[in-house]
Amino acid sequence: MVYCGKPSKGCANCRKRKIRCDLTEPSCLQCQRARFSCPGYRNLMELNFRDQSQDVVQKAHTKIESRISSAKWKSQDLRYKRLPSTSSDSNPNRNQKWQIGHALSTSPSDQSICVFLHNYAPDDSVVMKVHLTTSQITSQANSCKAVRCAISAIGLAVIANTTCQPSLLAEARGEYATALHLTNMALKNERMSLEDTTLSSVILLGMFEVMAGAAPKSVDNWQKHINGAATLLRIWDSRQHWTLTGIQLFMQLRAAVMANCLRTQTRVPEMIKELSIVVKLYRSEDTFHSENLINLVAEVSDFIAKIKADGIPYYIEVIERAQDLDKRLEAWSSSLPTRWNYAVHTYSGSQRLAPDHTCNGNYHLYPDMWACNIWAYYRTARIIVNLVIRDRIPPQLSASHWESIFNSANGNIESLSVDILLSVPFSLSLRFSPPSSNEGDSRAGGCLGGYSILWPLYVAASVSAPDSLHRKLAVSHLEYIGHAMGIGQSFLMAKVVRNELPHENLSIYDYCRSYRPSI
Repeated sequence: MVYCGKPSKGCANCRKRKIRCDLTEPSCLQCQRARFSCPGYRNLMELNFRDQSQDVVQKAHTKIESRISSAKWKSQDLRYKRLPSTSSDSNPNRNQKWQIGHALSTSPSDQSICVFLHNYAPDDSVVMKVHLTTSQITSQANSCKAVRCAISAIGLAVIANTTCQPSLLAEARGEYATALHLTNMALKNERMSLEDTTLSSVILLGMFEVMAGAAPKSVDNWQKHINGAATLLRIWDSRQHWTLTGIQLFMQLRAAVMANCLRTQTRVPEMIKELSIVVKLYRSEDTFHSENLINLVAEVSDFIAKIKADGIPYYIEVIERAQDLDKRLEAWSSSLPTRWNYAVHTYSGSQRLAPDHTCNGNYHLYPDMWACNIWAYYRTARIIVNLVIRDRIPPQLSASHWESIFNSANGNIESLSVDILLSVPFSLSLRFSPPSSNEGDSRAGGCLGGYSILWPLYVAASVSAPDSLHRKLAVSHLEYIGHAMGIGQSFLMAKVVRNELPHENLSIYDYCRSYRPSI
């Protein structure tokens, strides 16, 4: 990608007349006043960047050939291995693994932005409900230095983790510090605090902590950014109009906030619930099922927060309320239309998938990454609810009624955790079908899927029996996510699951020592 300067955002009429365009959708006010037909706005990504990857590689090869007899490359030259991706696009070489054998004339900062856009931003051809696409992120990076520095910090952290270069992680923290300073300045400005780019930069700062987060304090830092973004939403409540980007950012933040609430056993902020009602008015009907799940998960979070505060002292009442939540969650999954259906496949040897990536030789295929994430969200919530049911039964109770409830909850926990493991190959976009096949390959998650599956995978690993094949498989997935995708926090999760670190580094509840065999 070559940066070609910042073009005008205005419509063609305003550019031709050399007047300031107000960028109003769908027609700018200048055109309305002049009674012109507004032609709309250009794709800034296409104008800002031109893909010259092949030209750069060709020039590099030519340069290498001319100097191969005498040149000696310095040991500290950056070696960068491109992460595997199964995203489909017009470039047939995109899915091929490739490695830069010799240093090219690009700085680590430039490479870091390319790494982020390639691995953590979906193509514009992919319809996303939550995450911003390449053009959306590029547009924000062009107009906001805080976003640009945050993206660079994330990309550098990814390269540092995948190539074992601590010096790059130090450089990443420098970019992070710049992004943090600029974001804090924006938050102090009433107008800028309402802009999409400000919320985006806060979310990206939190994402950096997950990428660089091999140390326990990274979880606390991530939580601070998430809480800060949630506080920012109080100001957003005054917005008169929500943009598509703003809605996507809110949904991305909401998922992170609610995951943190489940992790810390705290209530979901009322502002999140109130804005969810507002945002639902802007969304299509095919998203209502996910909104219904969000409401149920919010109930689960509030419920376990109340238990933690001893707001429900009687174990029978706790169990009955948890059973009601579990039934409603199960009913939600049963009511889903076919658009959400997934299929269970058996590894036959013909798929391009290593056998050890499957779970007992099986794996799931989903319609797209969004459906995969929603199912993982649902399973994690149900696991937590069933843990409440099982753990609230006093050990001294041996009546057949309580044994049945205990074993049912245990069975649910086991089957739901296995389902999460079955979804991992799709979520990580590990290739399981030929490129020409339409077997869900181009719609899988890749590195972004690895980022999304982290918490469900940790829960699934933790509640599995110690030394079981399921727990070992989950730990191997966590380590793969860290080494191949550069997500540092997965290393921390693997250490907690292996009991090398205390569970308090990740969650209030000790999932790892919660396993109890059925009666």
